[in-house]
Parts: sequence; structure tokens; C-alpha cells
Amino acid sequence: MKQVLLSFEVDLIKMPLGKLSKNQLDKTYKVLTELQTLITNDNLALKTAIVDASNRFYTLIPHDLSLGKSPLLDNIEIIKSKSEMIDNLLEIEIKTSTGDVKVIDLRDGTDSSDMDISTIVKVTSNNNRDDESIQDLSGRKLKVKTNIDKQINEKFFDKIPSSWKNSSGNYHIRIKSLKQLMPITAFERLLKERREKMFDSEHRLALAEAQHCLNEHINKFPSPNELYDIEFKKEQKSIREEFQSFVDALKDVKKKYNDPGPFLDCIVWNDGDKWISCIDTSEQGDFGSM
Repeated sequence: MKQVLLSFEVDLIKMPLGKLSKNQLDKTYKVLTELQTLITNDNLALKTAIVDASNRFYTLIPHDLSLGKSPLLDNIEIIKSKSEMIDNLLEIEIKTSTGDVKVIDLRDGTDSSDMDISTIVKVTSNNNRDDESIQDLSGRKLKVKTNIDKQINEKFFDKIPSSWKNSSGNYHIRIKSLKQLMPITAFERLLKERREKMFDSEHRLALAEAQHCLNEHINKFPSPNELYDIEFKKEQKSIREEFQSFVDALKDVKKKYNDPGPFLDCIVWNDGDKWISCIDTSEQGDFGSM
């Protein structure tokens, strides 16, 4: 590994092998991407930006200056060379000295910090052992088992698979925001897709219909105040105001639209041998497909 780093002219005094981190390498990738964008622009005013980005790169990955001044990263060939260097360094970083894959990220699944699942609910029934359920924090009722007609059960309850074993009947429950579980870029893309699917298409139709009604009334009665019949004038003026209020309200809804993203039901229980967790990613309580 040491020889590989030296071949890349990396300064092992300023950056010992053990100090190399994936986060550090990710940052250098971003700098190289920035440089690639800068050099494709012929604007000479960007020279200062290229110098600044080059300095940031060499700060993240110190080079051995005894071999000469670190070259300016101002052409595609040298940027490709540095990208290849980072690829190789990343391969080194994710391996241990024995060649095994190094653990670079660890999620705590012990309920000590990642998620509070201190809320415990027990299986309940209405004096009928064949009609048991639990209620999650969203208010949804999850059936444990039932002898109710299948069609009725599917309509009113979200079925918990019969293969789930829980002799104590205790379930730890929690609602978790998907935003806390996804990379921000993926979450933003999800919100965009949700908005188009769940809001924009329906909103466009509603606004178009409301605007159509308003326009029709305007064409039919350009100036309601000029109508001679007082009662009829009053009625048409009221209708005009109502149509206009619909349009204004729909436009206001669009401005104030805010989607916090999906909230998922989480259930944790012990089957007598081990702890099991389940997250409903469907937002429908469809644990039967898990």
C-alpha cells in the first residue's frame, strides 16, 4: 500500500496511511468534478477559480513537493490522472491489511441511539382470540390474526403475516421519517416524484376547471354590476366572487405546498429467540408482503 501511495506522489508524512478516509476521498472527487466543469469553459476569468480548486485538492491529498511544485489541475488529462489516483486510494481505504473488507459505516440497531422504540403495545382483542390486533402510532389497526370474512378484513385492516411469532404479544412501535433514512439527493428526487404523482396532476385539473368556470362567467356576464335586475345582479356577482375565490384558493395552495415526505410504520418484537424489526415502506401497512 505504501508503495502505491508513493507512486501517486502522495506525501505520507502529511497524510499517513491510517489517516485516509472515505469522506476525504469523496471530497476530492467533488473538487475534481468542479475542476472538470471549470476547464470546459474558455473564460479566462475562471483561472483564479481553477487555482483555488487545485489548492483545495492538494490540501485534501497532500503531495510530495520535493519532486517539484504541484501542477495546476487545468487540463482534462491531469484531472483524469488524479481521478484514477482517487479510485485506487478508495480501493485501498476499504480494505484491511489482511485484504478483508473494512467496515466503513455502522448503523446502531440496538435502540440505543438510532430510533426510540420505547412505546410498547400489546395485542388486543374483543373477547375473541381469533380477532386480535395492534394499533400503531399512525392510528392504523394491524391485524394479528382473524377469522373475519377475508373481503371485510382486507377492507378494514392491514394484515400482519401469520408467520410472525410473538409469544409475549408485545410490539415496540415507532413512526420514522423516510428523510432520516435516505441520502438527501435521493429524498429530494422522491419528493419531486411524489409531488407530480400526488399533487401536481390533480391540482392542474382542479385549477383548469375552476379557471374555466370563471372565464365562462366572465364571457357571459362581463360586468355583473351593469345588470338591471337588482336581485339577478346580486346573484351573478356572488357567483363571480365564488368562482374567483376557488381560483385564488387553488393558486394559494400551490404556493404553500409542503411535503415532509413519507412516514413509515416500524415494528420491533422478539420471537422468543431473536429480535426482529420490520418497516412498512408501502405506507399502507402492507406487512403481508414482507
